[in-house]
Amino acid sequence: RKTQTAPSQVVLNKDEGIRGAFYVTWDAASFSSLKEYVHQIDLLYPEWIHVLTPDGRLQAVTELNTLYDVMDKNGKPRVVDNELMPFLKAENAETEVLPLINNFDPVAGGGGEWKGDIGPFLNSPEARGRFRKELSVFLASDKYRGITLDFEAFPFESQPGYRSLIQELSGDLHAKGMK
Repeated sequence: RKTQTAPSQVVLNKDEGIRGAFYVTWDAASFSSLKEYVHQIDLLYPEWIHVLTPDGRLQAVTELNTLYDVMDKNGKPRVVDNELMPFLKAENAETEVLPLINNFDPVAGGGGEWKGDIGPFLNSPEARGRFRKELSVFLASDKYRGITLDFEAFPFESQPGYRSLIQELSGDLHAKGMK
């Protein structure tokens, strides 16, 4: 790196090298690789959060491959990964974390599948509002720098809702200095 600018604040493609990496909890090699290269990684995208229901609630998956709500009954975020953030802190890593949120159901079909039926979530202002509220609380629970969205295979008629979500999230995150 040529500057001390925070990786998430660097304007991409401006002659400043930024290294990003994806991280998954379901593959032990992912954590091993992270341990080996952590000080070379600027931005980390852990695949932790899934949006699979029409109400827009955040879900994560246990080690036993069962889904659970990220927010507890009191509206507090549950820990979605016991290893990553403590490891980064212990290493004094300058790696910035932007959790990946997708519509992939890791439990479905025995091996997981993309849920293309997220249209009701995308097209519902109430569901998007719940999603944004839960996401805001989750992101405030640690030193997260923003998010990465990976919504795939959803119907064309859900495009307006998707665009609304992107616009809403952009305003929410940018107001907090996040990406």
